[in-house]
Amino acid sequence: MEHCQKKFKVSSGTRQGDPLSMDKFIVAMNPLIIALHNQRNISKYISKNNKQFLTLAKADDLTLVTGKLTSLLHSKLLIERFSKASGLQMNVNKTKGFFFNKQNVHEVSSLPFSHWNENMIILGIPYGTDEYIKKFWKGKLIDFRQEVDYFKSFHYHTLQAKAVISKSKLMPKIGYVGSVLPVPGWTKEKINDYLLGYVVPHKRTFLKVENLAAKKSFGGIGLANVNLHCNVMLIRNVMLYVKTKHEGQSISDCQYFLEYNIGHQICKMWDLPIDNCTTHSFTPNLLYAYVLDLMKMFKNYGVTKEMLLKCKVNIIYAAVTEKVNYHNQCVRWALLHHRIMPNYLVSFNYRVHYNLLPVKSKFVNFQLDNDSKCVFCGIHFETLNHILCKCVKLGILWDYFNELMMIMDIDYCFSQKRTLLYEFEVMHIKCNRNDVKIILYLNTIINYHLWKLRNRCVYEGCIFDFNDIVSRLIKSVGARKRLQSFMFDENLKIDRLDEMLSAMIMLHNLQLSDDND
Repeated sequence: MEHCQKKFKVSSGTRQGDPLSMDKFIVAMNPLIIALHNQRNISKYISKNNKQFLTLAKADDLTLVTGKLTSLLHSKLLIERFSKASGLQMNVNKTKGFFFNKQNVHEVSSLPFSHWNENMIILGIPYGTDEYIKKFWKGKLIDFRQEVDYFKSFHYHTLQAKAVISKSKLMPKIGYVGSVLPVPGWTKEKINDYLLGYVVPHKRTFLKVENLAAKKSFGGIGLANVNLHCNVMLIRNVMLYVKTKHEGQSISDCQYFLEYNIGHQICKMWDLPIDNCTTHSFTPNLLYAYVLDLMKMFKNYGVTKEMLLKCKVNIIYAAVTEKVNYHNQCVRWALLHHRIMPNYLVSFNYRVHYNLLPVKSKFVNFQLDNDSKCVFCGIHFETLNHILCKCVKLGILWDYFNELMMIMDIDYCFSQKRTLLYEFEVMHIKCNRNDVKIILYLNTIINYHLWKLRNRCVYEGCIFDFNDIVSRLIKSVGARKRLQSFMFDENLKIDRLDEMLSAMIMLHNLQLSDDND
């Protein structure tokens, strides 16, 4: 006998977003789910391995799977009774029906819901035709780009901050769906273009996402690797399958389809008990064939069975990333990709390494006509190697830094050992490790200010002024010293940086006094 209690006023509760809201909602929904499972007139769905299930629930999203149309009518009556008792209402506008067997579509007029079609989204995952899936990914790209444009508005973000945001804020927008469905190639290309445009806000660039996605020790900034991230997420179920088979437990419903399609190959690949010898396992569908190819690739990259048994995505991601970076590492760039460099110098080093330098805030290949002469000496053809290494007009600058090295008791000669490609090896420089950092830092700021001076000469009609460029270099070192005092950075010791700054100022003052005399 049904009985409804009289209305009462709620004086306290939880707000949206409260950690207790989810648990309280589950407690409220549990009677409905129990009633659905205990109703004899509602038939359960029977999977191919003879397991039965009826409901899939997550938060306020309830999915009902049944094999008979009449079960839906009984389910509707039960839900209406539950609504009267609890006050929870079903949102009919958002409720959709999906047919696995399209022969039953003609009976749609007798069904309780008005939205019945061959396409739908369950827990954020699209199901349906190829056109529908394609349209879904186009919508995802629009959302992804809007998110990127939002973070672009924060102009003060450093390269490292952008790398962290790409992995913590941007990639989850795609990774959730990518863990169930393979991300199409055209979608990955677009995502990479958006990420590259976020890190390098210029219309034209020759930087590669693969290089930026590498670790710092391999010359990157740790940007999100879209291809690897989605591929690793896609094999999460495989890791659980391997662990289940290794421990001799019975597989779950979702793992059954994996075993049915590629279980034979997976077990053989990772030395697991082989229970599946069906025909389909030797001719899997496109999805599972793609997953099998991923497993073969990861094994070639050094992923072991012990890594899979831990069932942690970050372990696989780190192992594959390190292997990929090992084959694509660039020692010359990695040696100058160091925390002692401010963000603008890190970016400058990257451009120099790939022969890309900023001209009027754009990334272009630096290549002038054959009749273009050096803006400093006016004798030799203007090339990057000539400006930053060999121009005789700049000899006074090299002499200044040679004297600076003598004052600081560092065995290094700028005029003889300067190199455009930064082929520095610590073992080839006979000084302590902290002095090597000083040399790398000075080389970088000299090249940076020389290039800025070159642009001022070309576009503003300036001329080479030794005192002016040395003053700018002193300001750069002073700014780094002030920044380091707040950061407590041990990569470049403060006392040694103080010594360098004092020596630069003293040497500059001596030269100014000599010029006045």
